[in-house]
Amino acid sequence: LPGESAEEERLRLEQIVKEAYEKGILHENVVVKVTERPRPTPTARPYFIAPSSPVVQFTTDVVRELCEEIEYGIGRSVADENRLAECGIPTISLGPYGRRSHTPEEWLDRDSLVRVTKIYSQVIRRLGSFQPA
Repeated sequence: LPGESAEEERLRLEQIVKEAYEKGILHENVVVKVTERPRPTPTARPYFIAPSSPVVQFTTDVVRELCEEIEYGIGRSVADENRLAECGIPTISLGPYGRRSHTPEEWLDRDSLVRVTKIYSQVIRRLGSFQPA
């Protein structure tokens, strides 16, 4: 999450392991190592754009025309939008309703897909009139 780093989390996990040894939860013959998984690209940093920011308000105005409810949230994954945000490009994730992402049982709601398609279409059409503060 914003304000956290992979290094801080590694240190926190190492402390948990140390305490588990000290309390006898882990036997001294058990070896536990905390390491970051090797990966071909650097770890992406988290980002957050406040709902009050101009780009979020611009998009929210379009969404309100097509949706009864609006919910803001923070994604808990690392995706392409993290890379864009690291470059200073305001990035909003907006997708259809579904469940079980990245599994064989993944699905999405057809009506929400149609609605999101309309939202993207309207956002693109109105980008020319967007004036960031």
